[in-house]
Amino acid sequence: MKGNLNWPAEGSITKNFGVDEQDGVKNRNIWIEIKTKKSEDIKVIFDGIVAVIDYNPVYNTYIIIDHGSGYSTLYANLDDNSIEVSNQAYIESGT
Repeated sequence: MKGNLNWPAEGSITKNFGVDEQDGVKNRNIWIEIKTKKSEDIKVIFDGIVAVIDYNPVYNTYIIIDHGSGYSTLYANLDDNSIEVSNQAYIESGT
Protein backbone atom coordinates (compact mmCIF):
# COMPACT_ATOMS: atom_id res chain seq x y z
CA MET A 1 0.00 0.00 0.00
CA LYS A 2 3.06 2.29 0.05
CA GLY A 3 2.10 5.51 -1.68
CA ASN A 4 -1.59 4.55 -1.77
CA LEU A 5 -2.70 5.29 1.79
CA ASN A 6 -5.04 8.15 2.59
CA TRP A 7 -3.90 10.98 4.84
CA PRO A 8 -5.23 10.76 8.40
CA ALA A 9 -6.03 14.49 8.58
CA GLU A 10 -5.97 17.79 6.76
CA GLY A 11 -2.92 19.79 7.74
CA SER A 12 0.71 20.48 6.99
CA ILE A 13 3.66 18.14 7.45
CA THR A 14 5.98 19.51 10.13
CA LYS A 15 8.35 16.52 10.17
CA ASN A 16 8.91 14.05 7.36
CA PHE A 17 9.85 10.40 7.44
CA GLY A 18 13.56 9.78 6.81
CA VAL A 19 16.87 11.32 7.79
CA ASP A 20 17.24 15.03 8.34
CA GLU A 21 20.19 17.08 9.45
CA GLN A 22 20.05 20.01 11.84
CA ASP A 23 23.14 21.84 13.07
CA GLY A 24 25.35 19.04 11.72
CA VAL A 25 23.45 16.33 13.61
CA LYS A 26 21.63 13.67 11.60
CA ASN A 27 18.36 12.37 12.98
CA ARG A 28 16.31 9.46 11.68
CA ASN A 29 12.59 10.05 11.89
CA ILE A 30 10.44 6.91 11.60
CA TRP A 31 7.11 8.75 11.33
CA ILE A 32 5.57 11.89 9.91
CA GLU A 33 4.14 14.68 11.98
CA ILE A 34 1.10 16.58 10.73
CA LYS A 35 0.03 19.87 12.26
CA THR A 36 -3.77 20.20 12.21
CA LYS A 37 -6.43 22.50 13.52
CA LYS A 38 -7.40 21.68 17.09
CA SER A 39 -10.84 20.44 16.01
CA GLU A 40 -9.66 18.47 12.94
CA ASP A 41 -11.12 14.98 12.48
CA ILE A 42 -8.51 12.21 12.43
CA LYS A 43 -9.22 9.17 10.28
CA VAL A 44 -7.59 5.74 10.28
CA ILE A 45 -5.45 5.21 7.16
CA PHE A 46 -6.01 1.43 6.91
CA ASP A 47 -8.28 -1.21 8.46
CA GLY A 48 -7.15 -2.60 11.80
CA ILE A 49 -7.75 -3.30 15.47
CA VAL A 50 -7.52 -0.64 18.18
CA ALA A 51 -4.57 -2.05 20.13
CA VAL A 52 -4.00 0.77 22.64
CA ILE A 53 -5.72 3.90 23.88
CA ASP A 54 -3.54 5.54 26.50
CA TYR A 55 -1.71 8.65 27.69
CA ASN A 56 1.94 9.51 28.24
CA PRO A 57 3.85 12.80 28.59
CA VAL A 58 5.38 12.57 25.10
CA TYR A 59 2.31 11.66 23.01
CA ASN A 60 -0.38 12.92 25.41
CA THR A 61 -3.52 10.89 24.61
CA TYR A 62 -2.77 8.45 21.80
CA ILE A 63 -4.21 5.51 19.91
CA ILE A 64 -2.33 2.68 18.22
CA ILE A 65 -4.07 0.78 15.42
CA ASP A 66 -2.67 -2.68 14.61
CA HIS A 67 -3.02 -3.35 10.88
CA GLY A 68 -1.53 -6.86 11.04
CA SER A 69 1.64 -8.28 9.48
CA GLY A 70 3.76 -6.14 11.84
CA TYR A 71 2.28 -2.79 10.72
CA SER A 72 0.66 -0.26 13.02
CA THR A 73 -0.10 3.45 13.14
CA LEU A 74 0.08 5.84 16.07
CA TYR A 75 -2.26 8.80 16.38
CA ALA A 76 -1.07 11.20 19.10
CA ASN A 77 -1.96 14.46 20.84
CA LEU A 78 -5.66 13.61 20.71
CA ASP A 79 -8.52 15.24 22.57
CA ASP A 80 -9.83 12.75 25.18
CA ASN A 81 -13.41 13.93 24.67
CA SER A 82 -13.34 13.29 20.92
CA ILE A 83 -12.24 9.63 20.84
CA GLU A 84 -14.99 7.53 19.26
CA VAL A 85 -13.33 4.09 19.34
CA SER A 86 -12.62 1.57 22.08
CA ASN A 87 -9.84 -0.91 22.78
CA GLN A 88 -9.90 -4.07 20.65
CA ALA A 89 -12.53 -2.64 18.28
CA TYR A 90 -12.17 -3.37 14.56
CA ILE A 91 -11.98 -0.09 12.65
CA GLU A 92 -12.18 0.48 8.91
CA SER A 93 -10.07 2.84 6.83
CA GLY A 94 -11.50 6.35 6.85
CA THR A 95 -13.30 5.95 10.17
